[in-house]
Amino acid sequence: MPKSATERLAKYQSKFDADVVSRRYTALKDLAVDKQTGATNALVAAAQAARSAMEDEDIAAILSGFFQSFANMCAGLKRKYGVGATTQSEVVKAAKYWLESAVTLSTCPSVTNTYIKQKVANVMNKILANLEIPVTISPS
Repeated sequence: MPKSATERLAKYQSKFDADVVSRRYTALKDLAVDKQTGATNALVAAAQAARSAMEDEDIAAILSGFFQSFANMCAGLKRKYGVGATTQSEVVKAAKYWLESAVTLSTCPSVTNTYIKQKVANVMNKILANLEIPVTISPS
């Protein structure tokens, strides 16, 4: 049987002293703000990288979510692992998935899969260059 709100509140009040929690949050505030600022800056850089790459390749704005997702994933890997071998291998794996997804999303019968993959790979490579991740994506 699920606990009632009253039971949950009573347990919370007995476990946590408001003064202790307040002091803990105050002590960690500067660290949390610094960490969040770095993460936010990385997401802004990813958004700018995706937007710039899409504009360079004349990609329709409707696909911005697709490329923004890829850029966010790359920025997260870079933030977590730096630009070493782990990031590079994870980006290559993810790029293969994104390339296949792009072909699946295409509904235009007159455009070949090769052309779609080439355009997507071009945008991905520009995103990676803007994020300073030394990986080159091949459309094959």
